[in-house]
Amino acid sequence: MYNTFLEVYENHCGRNGRESDLPITYFKEKLNQAITGQISPEAIGDLRLQAYGEITKNIVNDTIFSQYMYKTSMSGSHLWAFKKQFAVQLAVSNFMSFILQIGGRSPNKILFAKNSGKMFQTDFHPSYDSNGMIELNEPVPFRLTRNMHAFLSHFGVEGPLMSNMCSASQAVFSSKVIENIT
Repeated sequence: MYNTFLEVYENHCGRNGRESDLPITYFKEKLNQAITGQISPEAIGDLRLQAYGEITKNIVNDTIFSQYMYKTSMSGSHLWAFKKQFAVQLAVSNFMSFILQIGGRSPNKILFAKNSGKMFQTDFHPSYDSNGMIELNEPVPFRLTRNMHAFLSHFGVEGPLMSNMCSASQAVFSSKVIENIT
């Protein structure tokens, strides 16, 4: 019932006769100079960015998820309902991972239901340091990949995704006190 983004990517690689580990292998080959110490620590960031740019341009395009959903959807109305529900689920998930400082949201840990657009994340828990404090080593506060953005389109990101993130934050941080309902 649920699929992961990793399964979608592996399906894409299988259809196109590509090795699914190619981006990782390519990235490691590009950064071999950094590992062997042939490049300065300051230039490592530029090398990483260059490798990422080449991978996104030549190996992993941003329409993989869109193509998968267009091919597996039953109808246009089903796809529209899926996009709307997916945007709502992604908004709440992203907001909660930001608020709770939850990292490690890799594509193999994000599951979605093709029939409804509902989303589930495995290993959705904070990390703690040696002092028992919540530790977040993520450079980004939440997960919105290029493929998710392309699937939702600009209108889906600026519309349902953003409005639902705002609604979730307003619900959590509202200064109104709800009286006891008896």
